[in-house]
Amino acid sequence: MLQTNTINKFQHFPFHLVDPSPWPILTSFSLLNLTIGAVSYMHGYPYGGYILSIGFILTLYGMVLWFRDVVIEGRA
Repeated sequence: MLQTNTINKFQHFPFHLVDPSPWPILTSFSLLNLTIGAVSYMHGYPYGGYILSIGFILTLYGMVLWFRDVVIEGRA
């Protein structure tokens, strides 16, 4: 009885495993959008500034959510 209780107290792995996160893929797509928007804006395409703004906002949004999850993980 004592042996099974002590086994449950230890980790199965010698390192910390984190849950998969959707934020890296969101951030990479928003950075692609930011790059396409910047190139479009610099070449004078219509709506290039709007695409640039959306890419910048999405990048900031992804970074905030990603860092929020990192802080929550660090406290747990």
